[in-house]
Amino acid sequence: MSDPIGSNNPNPAPSAPLMTVGRAAFYFGVVYFSQGICQTVTLLNQPLRLYLQKVAHFDAAGVSRFYFISTIPWMIKPIYGLLSDFFPIFGYRRKSYLLILNLLAAVAFMLVAGVTKMELMLPMLTLTAVGVGASDVVVDAMMVQTGQETGRTRLFQGAQWFSINVAAILSGILGAKICARYADQPATALKTAATIAMFVPFVVAALTWLLVNDRRTSINVAEFKATGKALLRAFLTPRLWLVVFFLFLVHFNPGVITGMYTFLEFQLGLPHAFLGVLDTINSCGQVVGALIFMLLLSGRISTKLTIAIGLLCGALGLLPMLAIRGATSAGVAYGAWGVTYIIASLAQLTVAAEACPRRVEAVVFAALMSVVNLSVQYSDLVGSKLYEGRLNHHIAPLVTASAALTAAGLLLVPFLRGARDDSADTAAASNNVH
Repeated sequence: MSDPIGSNNPNPAPSAPLMTVGRAAFYFGVVYFSQGICQTVTLLNQPLRLYLQKVAHFDAAGVSRFYFISTIPWMIKPIYGLLSDFFPIFGYRRKSYLLILNLLAAVAFMLVAGVTKMELMLPMLTLTAVGVGASDVVVDAMMVQTGQETGRTRLFQGAQWFSINVAAILSGILGAKICARYADQPATALKTAATIAMFVPFVVAALTWLLVNDRRTSINVAEFKATGKALLRAFLTPRLWLVVFFLFLVHFNPGVITGMYTFLEFQLGLPHAFLGVLDTINSCGQVVGALIFMLLLSGRISTKLTIAIGLLCGALGLLPMLAIRGATSAGVAYGAWGVTYIIASLAQLTVAAEACPRRVEAVVFAALMSVVNLSVQYSDLVGSKLYEGRLNHHIAPLVTASAALTAAGLLLVPFLRGARDDSADTAAASNNVH
């Protein structure tokens, strides 16, 4: 487990977990519930897309490009992990950061609600992503550390993703209602969504103050060097890079986000507000999938078998999108995709968490999640360009490619292994670090 920075004992005795299992599961769930409201792709998703279409007059490629830039803070998550792991604030590596970041997110949403010029929208939304994304890194580090200390990583991840999707259901319903009410006032729709989101980080900050226990630490040169060596050892481990490639491959799903939204709205003629309903249906499916994962796959079978089942589910769950012809078939397809997507994602997150070496959990897990975010956003950018260009608004090739790339991850499953199991590689790398 992680050694507190500032400890002079080279072999410290194991310490108690940061939080009890029950308190940790509740807190992690609450924070992810907050993310289910405050991420750009949840409550703000359809109001923002309406704004970009009606006010900025963006096509699918333009919308994807806007989302790609505004989510860059989610792709540089290792920076937040480095700050949290190496530089405690007021003596704490977790609690202080969570308080500051959630207050930053609240202020950023307030600024978004007050924006009246299009050129200011992108930097303000990017600032919200810094607050929410960096907070996510710190919470994930706590989850990884507490999971390692208690052996309940899958339970915590299941609780997190169950909560985020319950929030996403509420966000989808509310986003659809906002878009329906302000269909001719895109700026008002976006302002309304941002105002609602503004209050949520304040709740997280209050619960952080009341519930989070953190070990007091200080910067110590010897421990600073030890942590740096641990980080270098982690990134010299070949199997960690295999996990990086695996995560990028299976999340590279071109066309199933912005390209599909555009296809549904402009090719099939579905109302924009109905896209929010589809988001809600998808989130309902993800809640069901998270429950299936927690009840049937959490702690009952091996990690490799869990990943294989998840990839099969994820690939097969994309295929109903090929049969979308109207509102009903779209609802069925999005529901099926939600169930299978979250099972696949939780399985992949398990291997990511188990690949994190101790002492540098925040940085390594953040780096792996950055790979996921980069793959999702870049594949959407690529897919949208293909949809608007060479594919001439045909979505089927993109859906087929997405399913095939997810299934291709099965070829790598036999070679996946958690970093802490990789003792030979770690020892060899350690001998080369001085």
